[in-house]
Amino acid sequence: MSIPNNLGASSTELAKILDVQNRTHLREIVMSFGGASREIVTGANAWTGNAFAITFVTETTPTLFTMNDTTGTLDSIVYPAGLTLYGNITAITPGATESIILYRL
Repeated sequence: MSIPNNLGASSTELAKILDVQNRTHLREIVMSFGGASREIVTGANAWTGNAFAITFVTETTPTLFTMNDTTGTLDSIVYPAGLTLYGNITAITPGATESIILYRL
C-alpha cells in the first residue's frame, strides 16, 4: 500500500504517525465496548478466564501469562506500566507488588 506524501515527511515520520493513529484507534475500540467489564488483579493472585485486552498498571513481570492466539513465551518478560496488549488472554499471575487490568466482554 502506498501512502500519499504531500507534506514532505520521511518514511520514518510517516510510520510514527501511523503507529500513533493505530494505537489511538485501538483504545477507541476498547472503550466502545459498553458491555466490557474490567477486572483488576493485584499481587501474586492468579487469574484465569477470557479477556481480550490487558493493561499493565505497574511495571509487571508475570510468573504465568497465557494468550491462546500467541506463540512463544510471554511470562518472565518485563512489561512496562501503561502498556496495553490485545489478544485471547486466558491466564496471568502478576508479581507480588504488581497490578494489571483485564478487559472482558
